[in-house]
Amino acid sequence: MTICSNCRNENSVTAAFCGFCGSKLSRIGSKISQIVERSYIDFLPDGQVIISAQSALEAKLALKELKLEKKKYRLLKKQITEQERQIRATYTDHIRQRGSKFQGGQGLGRFIRRVQTDLRDNKRRSLALELAPLEQEKRRIENMIESFDKAILEVELFIFNNA
Repeated sequence: MTICSNCRNENSVTAAFCGFCGSKLSRIGSKISQIVERSYIDFLPDGQVIISAQSALEAKLALKELKLEKKKYRLLKKQITEQERQIRATYTDHIRQRGSKFQGGQGLGRFIRRVQTDLRDNKRRSLALELAPLEQEKRRIENMIESFDKAILEVELFIFNNA
């Protein structure tokens, strides 16, 4: 198959012109576009990165792909951090607006303070429950970024040894 550099449609190997847009097909361009379209990295569910580059050119493309994926995950981590910041800011505003605990009142005062303490503990607990999945996702992203860093080092070593 030859891929048209103009419209990206596949054509037969023997075709001189694209059957869809009529552009002249280039044999060199089709090989390069096939290399570029192919992904040289795979992600396993456990966070490992598998690189399938066989030449220095493929390794350089894999390196660029890895760096782009790493940027994408850094942006995701930034978004999650911003969500956490907003949740914490909302909680802090709530804390600032609530009054101090009830004072005095002996038996009735102790009961009111106990209720106030329980309400405050529940609010802290709900904050922790709201932040927990975000923290877990952040840890998963950090592990992926670490995997990317290791893979980038491996690819750079491969390029160095095969250059």
